[in-house]
Amino acid sequence: MSTQITGKQIKDSSITNSKLSTTTGDIGGAWTSWTPTWTNLSVGNGTQLATYTVIGKTVFFRLFLTFGSTTSITAGDPRFSLPLTVINSCHAIVTLVDTGIQNYQTTWSITNPFYVTIGTATTSYVNGTGISSTVPFTWSTGDTIHVSGFYETS
Repeated sequence: MSTQITGKQIKDSSITNSKLSTTTGDIGGAWTSWTPTWTNLSVGNGTQLATYTVIGKTVFFRLFLTFGSTTSITAGDPRFSLPLTVINSCHAIVTLVDTGIQNYQTTWSITNPFYVTIGTATTSYVNGTGISSTVPFTWSTGDTIHVSGFYETS
């Protein structure tokens, strides 16, 4: 059996989605939705969009949560579940948006294989100050949490 490469296509039926670890035939595949389970945060009537894609053993994820009138942080350090099991460290950048007032940049860190926890808002807050219902601001309708990161899975 000969393999031909024509332009940008490989004409060989032995290359399949499962061998590429993707659902579309393109390396990286399509973004897949997942519904995170939150701890210390009630989504209520807020809206969230959570998607991920896998390239090899690396999971890339993004999560957007917009607070509704019944969304609330119920205790300090809200957490959410990740779409796949974490094998190695997780790296994520977070933007906390106090709508119309200020944006805060922070990072997330692993607390166990299935959750990440918000670290510290790096404005006037001292490192180690956790996120709460009033830190780095009092959350209200329209405020948002944006997270994007990556980690290794099995």
